[in-house]
Amino acid sequence: MRSDLVGRTAELESIDSLLGRHTSASPALLLRGDPGVGKTALLSAAADRATDRGMRLLRASGAEFEAGLNFGVLHQLLYPLRDRVDRVGGDQCRRILDLSPNLEPDPPTLTAVLALLTDAAAEQPLLMIVDDLGLIDPASASVLGFAARRFGSDPIALLSAARFGASGLRLPELLVGPLDAAAAETLLDSHWPALAPAVRRRMLDEAAGNPLALQELPTLLDGRQRSGRELLPEFLPLSDRLLRTFAPDLQTLPSATRELLVQLALEPAGIRGSAPALDAELVRVDADGRIRIQHPLTRLAIVHEAPPDVRRNAHQTLAAVMADSPVRQAWHQAGAIDGPDETVALALEDAAMPGRSPAALVRAAELSPRAADRSRRLAAAAWLATITGQLDDVPHLLADATPDAMTLVTTAQLLTYQDGDLEAAHRLLAQALDVLEDTDGLLDPMLSALLFVSLSSSRPEPWELLNKAMARFEPEDVVPFRLCYEAYVDPCRKADAIRAGLAQAFTNLPADAEPWRLIPLAFAATAMDLLSDYRYLIRRMIDRERVDGAIAMVVPGLMLLSQDSYVHGRWDEADRLAQEALDLATTFGYQFWVGQIQALRRRSEALTEIAPSTGIPGRWMVFDQVEAAIRSGELERARAYVAAAHQTGLHRISPRIDLMVTGAAALIAPHGTSETADAAGALFEAALSVPDADRWPFDRARVQFAHGQWLRRTHDTARARAQLRAALETFDRIGAEEYARRAREELRAAGVASGPRPAAAGVLTTQEQQIAELAATGLTNKEIAARLVLSHRTVASHLHRLYPKLGIAARAGLRAALDAIPQD
Repeated sequence: MRSDLVGRTAELESIDSLLGRHTSASPALLLRGDPGVGKTALLSAAADRATDRGMRLLRASGAEFEAGLNFGVLHQLLYPLRDRVDRVGGDQCRRILDLSPNLEPDPPTLTAVLALLTDAAAEQPLLMIVDDLGLIDPASASVLGFAARRFGSDPIALLSAARFGASGLRLPELLVGPLDAAAAETLLDSHWPALAPAVRRRMLDEAAGNPLALQELPTLLDGRQRSGRELLPEFLPLSDRLLRTFAPDLQTLPSATRELLVQLALEPAGIRGSAPALDAELVRVDADGRIRIQHPLTRLAIVHEAPPDVRRNAHQTLAAVMADSPVRQAWHQAGAIDGPDETVALALEDAAMPGRSPAALVRAAELSPRAADRSRRLAAAAWLATITGQLDDVPHLLADATPDAMTLVTTAQLLTYQDGDLEAAHRLLAQALDVLEDTDGLLDPMLSALLFVSLSSSRPEPWELLNKAMARFEPEDVVPFRLCYEAYVDPCRKADAIRAGLAQAFTNLPADAEPWRLIPLAFAATAMDLLSDYRYLIRRMIDRERVDGAIAMVVPGLMLLSQDSYVHGRWDEADRLAQEALDLATTFGYQFWVGQIQALRRRSEALTEIAPSTGIPGRWMVFDQVEAAIRSGELERARAYVAAAHQTGLHRISPRIDLMVTGAAALIAPHGTSETADAAGALFEAALSVPDADRWPFDRARVQFAHGQWLRRTHDTARARAQLRAALETFDRIGAEEYARRAREELRAAGVASGPRPAAAGVLTTQEQQIAELAATGLTNKEIAARLVLSHRTVASHLHRLYPKLGIAARAGLRAALDAIPQD
């Protein structure tokens, strides 16, 4: 089989069914779809497949200039059979091949053509292919329709293609839609593998899954644009082929219609009014009554063809009716002028932040009469670009801005997000604070940049610099950052105040709070084990911002939700959220967050395998540290950990920390004097009696497991079994496989027969098996999707369904579960 097309498995299967003339298959099929969607490519693939089957091909194509030529398409189809005509087709077929005048599709002609086709098919099966069926002449359509209904058991198939709305034969139809996201990415990458991430995303967005556009759009960009070293224009240039494909009839429309189309092209949200261009297949009317351009590339074609004065007039008309949408109104006001205008620049600047639009700030800079305002707006655009996933654009924007505190802050944020260079970022932020004079517009950029460096650094200096920076602003303006600072730097002494402050701060947040004000509170809540109380606010922000919004805040939001799900025992949910965050971070080039998420997942998997865990704040590591010290025989070090935890009041942070600190004290107690050994049981019971301890099932199960071990070694076998059984049930439920294995060993030592957990609660489908095997090797959902030509969401959905079948809760258990499945 020589032909294969990216993302067209279902369509090719339908074509194979047609060629095989399966009993349930019609002898004819019409491929219906938008221009450029790949209908002709599918016809070519069908031709290759037919040739491989030993079929004879008869091909034709409708053409506008031949639409009035009677039997023009039939002439193309029958010409390869001309040697048979005198023997089988008679005078009627000969006249078709001679394109004789006054020939009609009368009964003798219909039957003659059918006889010629069936005679040829008796010698060799036929595939008749007709492209652009909507442009064929009526006489050919009549004959083909008559013949297709009478092929019966003859080895003849008719495959054709037409655009939506095009007239043609009444044949069974197969919709050929746009490629899905994974297939579109695969096709683009195969033709243009070196596109910068932001450019790649723009191509995918503008093409909207159209294969022709995916291949053609990058051709008119120069090397600097494709590599991300130069900003892309607001409206991408189109090749002549794309112009002909997506706006072929534009110049034939009345001028009033063309003017309306320009307005529609400049206003993606659509406008209300009549739709005189509907017959031209350029627009659609949505359920809300708004008229919109059918395809993003049609929009580009219309703008490309419109003269500058027509565009400006259209912008002016739109600005006059956009009073209820200040963001869009500002854009159209800017489009209606071609020189500096501070009033319009200010309107754009005000619209940029709510609209998450660096482009609005760039346009505002272009319209700025004063150089200082131009530089300030470019720097603000660069900072906003770091937030909205447009990292490739930042260097160009900063290159034209005057160096100041804002450019230093933005450069530091770029170094953090793109390279993870925390040391360099810290130095630049210190310089920014030194040169800071006017704090206007710098509070959130400077403090959020400092916060992320501090959260990821193992040194105290970034936290000290953050504290120093907060002092430059009004106390009431820095509340989210102050609470986060206290939650990480001084959580023990101020635990009650931090909890109260977080409750008040979350309550005071408006529904549309800027995400860079919410995320510091989310980190603070995580540090205090309180995030589950505020998950809905994080989820709301993520849903609002994940499309064309603050991607740099969505990623850590998902990461924090994943961490919260993990500590509350929902490991499958945690894995899905972490994968979602990782996919976004990878797509938008946030290598800093990629590293953070991968480290988080390694730590999570380490806990299932009892491997060393590093990088987690010490408050969460007391139990691990004490357990590891005891295992290595370093008892004094273990006692020192417990003493330090008690001395600092670590238990005051949260019930979870209290559970782990008290459990750690119970771990070391048997290794001291007889008096402390006797206290171990009381300490274990105190730990397990901590209020709300069952909200952290994995941590509680670890303490239960340790308690069960101690009880067995003190020969209290009955109580040991109860603790070990409870721990095992939790470990099995959440997927902590290595802990579950150890719990079973302890139960056997306590005289309880405990076999291995069933390897599979159901049978995997072929696709589930493929996905599971690939996931078990460590591939991400996106990598699996690329290999199997699926969307990454489909992969995530399959994983979610197969986990219960394998009796596991998360990806970490896949390898062992697959290995345990009996092989046939």
